[in-house]
Amino acid sequence: MLRDIDVSYLVRKSMKREFISTRFYCNLLMFYAVKSLVQKIKVHKYYYPFENRAFEKMAVLALRKFSPATTIIGYQHAALTLKHVNFFIEKEEAEIIPLPDKIFTMGSITRGIMEKTFHFTKEILHEGCALRKTDTNGKSKSYFDKIKYILVVLSTDLKEYIGVLKFLNEAFKGGADYVVQIRPHPVIPLEDAISMFPYLTFQYKKQEVNVSLRDALNQADVVLYVSSTLTIEALAWGIPVIFLDIGDFLNTDPIFNFYDFKWVCNESSRLKRILKNIENLSKEEYIISQEKGREFANRYFYPVNEVTLEEFLLA
Repeated sequence: MLRDIDVSYLVRKSMKREFISTRFYCNLLMFYAVKSLVQKIKVHKYYYPFENRAFEKMAVLALRKFSPATTIIGYQHAALTLKHVNFFIEKEEAEIIPLPDKIFTMGSITRGIMEKTFHFTKEILHEGCALRKTDTNGKSKSYFDKIKYILVVLSTDLKEYIGVLKFLNEAFKGGADYVVQIRPHPVIPLEDAISMFPYLTFQYKKQEVNVSLRDALNQADVVLYVSSTLTIEALAWGIPVIFLDIGDFLNTDPIFNFYDFKWVCNESSRLKRILKNIENLSKEEYIISQEKGREFANRYFYPVNEVTLEEFLLA
């Protein structure tokens, strides 16, 4: 049961899918790989990016059994959305599933989500720092009254790629007074989605992988997203963001609990109107909302400094 809902059918289907795929054997491979590792070298601390996946649990099981003195540290390393159902645990589960000794989060926002939404215990959670965050050097986007450059950031989901292309194709049919740049995720080429959506008519530019995130955000006037961690990076730079609701059953927004300097577009026909609303903000309104966005981003992504890094390394 999950919150009084019988999910046994879904569990059985998921287990069957795992057994007939290679994932089951990959998870076993992780167990024996970690077993082999600790039998060859003494591991005092074991750090790993925490996503509460099955293969992570197999690594933890192997460590508990073959190297019980090892301290196990999980690092929550990316933005969290309500679609990350792999993070959800119930109280009874927390007592029996293989978990690390400590989980360091990127900041106070994600720690709060993991405790209040995903039900991890207070004792296991610790506020760390955002090792992947781009340093803004204290800079923020200057106020403007005209949007020119739109940056669209994509995540690791081909379905998302196709949904975003369809959304933008409808939003900008008939042309647009903007330069639309699409930044694909490094692991999924944009061409994979374009080949499945041959009737694109809106004008866009693909941002090459060698363009640094710093340069990309420095040019962008507004950022469009569905689930990318780069959304928080954009807020840290003082850039307004628009969540594109492409109709996913589960909420994919990594800042679902934030409402300032962010707009939600659930219909393609509304996108141009939202862009105009942003342009129509007064300088005072823009700066006030911008500061709220930067403050939220700094709590989501704690900065890396000697204090936060020492706490992480000496855990």
